[in-house]
Amino acid sequence: LTRLLADSFGGSSKTCLIINCSPLIKDREETRCALEFGKRANLVKNVAEINIEMQQEPSDIVKALVAKELADLRREKEEMKTRLNEAIVDAMAQQRRRVEEVQELLQENQQLEKRLEDTSTSASTSRMDNQAEVFRLYEQNLLLRQWLEAAVEEAARAQNAKLALQKQLLALVQQGTKQDAENPTQLEEARSVLARP
Repeated sequence: LTRLLADSFGGSSKTCLIINCSPLIKDREETRCALEFGKRANLVKNVAEINIEMQQEPSDIVKALVAKELADLRREKEEMKTRLNEAIVDAMAQQRRRVEEVQELLQENQQLEKRLEDTSTSASTSRMDNQAEVFRLYEQNLLLRQWLEAAVEEAARAQNAKLALQKQLLALVQQGTKQDAENPTQLEEARSVLARP
């Protein structure tokens, strides 16, 4: 097999090798040899070139066409290089812009985080102040309620005392009218006291 393929394994030839393997036990040795051969054949490296055999010297027209084709290829190569350089410059500029945008976004993010931290701190302080103020107002409310209850009790006692005094005064006035009908000024004073609210 190597002798058959000797012309294909060198020079400017491209060779495609297909190895057929069998899963049967009886073909094991042949399959192993084929695989080893494929492994060795795979290690061969060559550069394929088109073999052009010229029967005669090329004419001036052919040379001109070849020269023109080469010039076109060189021009295309230069254009491709120019485009590639422009694309690289463009890509670098875009990358710089993106880096700047990312840096701006990071700075903005840091500022927002700082503002959030300041806001949360001030909110916490404000909440504590508000709780202290609510507690103080609650205590004041309790004190005012106690004072109001005491004032109501005091007013009720005063009202009861006044009613008791009015009853006593009325009793005294009734006794006084019976006993002292000749002194009308004291009677009028007692009546005016009873008329007060």
